[in-house]
Amino acid sequence: MFNKYKSIIITVIILLLGLLIANYLSKQKKPGKRSTATTSLIRTVETIEVKNKAITLSIPITGKVRAVNKTELYAEVTGVMSEGKAPFKEGVHVKKGDVLIEINDDEARLNLLSQKSNFLTLITQILPDIKLDFSKNYTRWERYLAEYKLENPIAPLPEPATESEKYFLATRNLFSQYYAIKSAEVRLDKYTLLAPYDGVIISSFINPGTVVRAGQKLGEFISQNHYELECAVSMQDIKNLKIGSEAVLKSDDVSSLWNGKIQRMSEVIDAGTQSVKIFILIEENHLKDGMFLSGYIKGSLIENAFEIPRKLILPGNSIYIVKDNELHSQPISLIKVQEETSIIKGLDNGDLILKENFAGAYDGIKVQTMRSVATQNEKTKSEVRK
Repeated sequence: MFNKYKSIIITVIILLLGLLIANYLSKQKKPGKRSTATTSLIRTVETIEVKNKAITLSIPITGKVRAVNKTELYAEVTGVMSEGKAPFKEGVHVKKGDVLIEINDDEARLNLLSQKSNFLTLITQILPDIKLDFSKNYTRWERYLAEYKLENPIAPLPEPATESEKYFLATRNLFSQYYAIKSAEVRLDKYTLLAPYDGVIISSFINPGTVVRAGQKLGEFISQNHYELECAVSMQDIKNLKIGSEAVLKSDDVSSLWNGKIQRMSEVIDAGTQSVKIFILIEENHLKDGMFLSGYIKGSLIENAFEIPRKLILPGNSIYIVKDNELHSQPISLIKVQEETSIIKGLDNGDLILKENFAGAYDGIKVQTMRSVATQNEKTKSEVRK
């Protein structure tokens, strides 16, 4: 019997001890566990702090280089090409005034000398009449005859002193023969083609000894000091450019940079691409006619603007900013969309832009920034030290 009561008493004691232990443990639970669990559901995000400044627009361009001074050479006379001092071959460099092409002019030169000789005879024949009828002008004609040389270019005729003298000279065909000689002299000059500027021959279609015909294309000649890049700019970007805007250019095949300036801008819009042609002058060497260059033009200066990754722009031209630990959709002014970034206005210095848009983001959702988390951790460490 005693053993039976003993077992009951032990059981009761164990139950009482269990209740006491459970009550003690429940009192030892720290308040705020639920709060911590709730806090862990708030998303931590990274942000970009807005620092507005003046930004120069960079407008990308690409185009083909061509020489500003490019001359296509055509023959205006017929004859056989002579051997020159420098060969008329592609790649030959020539100075201004040097002979590019020389065509045999023996026949034309002799014909000119014949005309000059006939003209000399005519003046000699009318000189006595001038002395008799127009004595006041005789001395000038006598001097003109004395200085007349067949090998030299024909000199201007003495001005008639009276109308009667002019009519007299006209009836003797003096003016007609004079201008025929001038025309022959001009034509004789066309047998020799001189370089109009320092440059290089880029194509040649004839060889010495070849018969050249009037109207035949002989080759091409360019200057190497002035080049022009032709490119197209969209209607959106053209408003930010002007004559003189600077450009920085490069080639994928050459490790060099070239500087240029907008020289001309077309007033015609391409109907297919809705773009405008611009022409950039490059006054530098080490370029080749036909090269492709890419780069950018320095456009207008945009004051109080900020540059962000273009992927952050939301439909309707807005972005997410973090304010009071919440996301807020903020309208912005989209100034320029570039390849990787966009230039915007409408934000205040110190605004925090969401660095990475995430699925499920909406206006008013609770978030915490990396900065606020770091601040909270520092605060916790400080309390622990105390």
